[in-house]
Amino acid sequence: MTSVQDYQVGRTCLSINLETGRFADGRERKKADGKKGLTAAQCMETIRQLSNIQGYYSSLYVGLEQLRQNNPEDFDTIMKAFESEQFPDTIELVLYLEA
Repeated sequence: MTSVQDYQVGRTCLSINLETGRFADGRERKKADGKKGLTAAQCMETIRQLSNIQGYYSSLYVGLEQLRQNNPEDFDTIMKAFESEQFPDTIELVLYLEA
């Protein structure tokens, strides 16, 4: 039995498989091909930059920042999941978040 934890971040629900540390949505994603994917910090910076121009990302960014301050362990779990997805670039990150 797979252990999945749901995290409500702003208007977004992120489900993480606690055994693998990856998002538990079952979607296939393009991975970084032979190189390291986006780091957690790069994912967070992309969300921050987009938060200035689109409400969805603003809500997500504020929710992540609140989580960082109020529950650092959950924040770290989510950031590790972003990094474990090995998004090759910001476009793939955006496509994932908007799917």
